This record gives sequence, C-alpha cells and structure tokens, in this order.
Amino acid sequence: PTPQQFSEKLIHILDRHNIERVSLVGHSFGSMTAGWFLRHHPDRISHLTLIDPVSMLLSFPEVAYSFLYRKPSSVMEWIIHLFAAREITISHTLRRNFWWYNNDLWLEAIPERIGVVVGIATHDEITNPKALQEYVYNCR
Repeated sequence: PTPQQFSEKLIHILDRHNIERVSLVGHSFGSMTAGWFLRHHPDRISHLTLIDPVSMLLSFPEVAYSFLYRKPSSVMEWIIHLFAAREITISHTLRRNFWWYNNDLWLEAIPERIGVVVGIATHDEITNPKALQEYVYNCR
C-alpha cells in the first residue's frame, strides 16, 4: 500500500474501535510505517517509540548500500542478504518502486507534544548506530 493508503486503513481501525490517540511503536522497517502515519495523522499519536529505526538517516548512502549491495561477511548479514534483500518482492520494491527520500523520518518534524523514545543497538547491519546516536542526542 501507499503511505496514504496505509494511514487511512489504520485510521479506519482506530475509529472502528473508538481509539482517539495511540502510542506507536516501529522497529527497523516498521519505523517507516510509523513515519507514514505520523506524517498523515500526527494528531492521532500521543507517543512514538522507534527501535533501530532504519527511517532515520535513510538518506545516508550506506543504508541502501548495506541492505542492497554489500557482500555479506557475517551470519546476520547473510540472513539479511538471503531472506530480505534478495527476496523477490522486497528486492523489486526497494530497487524499482521505493522512493528513499519519501520514507525518511526526521525528529525535527515530530510535533513537540508527541513523546519520542529511540532505541539504538550498539551494532546494526544496516544503519550506522554512532551516527544515529549523534543525531538523536543533538536533535532534542
């Protein structure tokens, strides 16, 4: 689904269950879907928790390189390579139908009233944890 379609479906679910605002959690790729909902309906979010958010600093070239092009050298990199990056629908989407700049999430764009927690692993096969930590610490 498009970010707009995803957001509207989530609104439909929330409205059906009379849920006014949510605490949203996004892990890895899920941080992108959280960002989609945040962009379209910030008024419906009370808190945002991002765990190893790939959507932050998505504009860094190393993110695309690490996921799509790097030769695996560890067990975890091989798992990502074989079961995620080379999976036919994921590979096609990310190489042909994914606009990287439309999926980034910047802390500066999050309204002040929304509480934010960012969890960062000390080692990540896709993102640069040190750069992400520096960005988070210098942002708010």
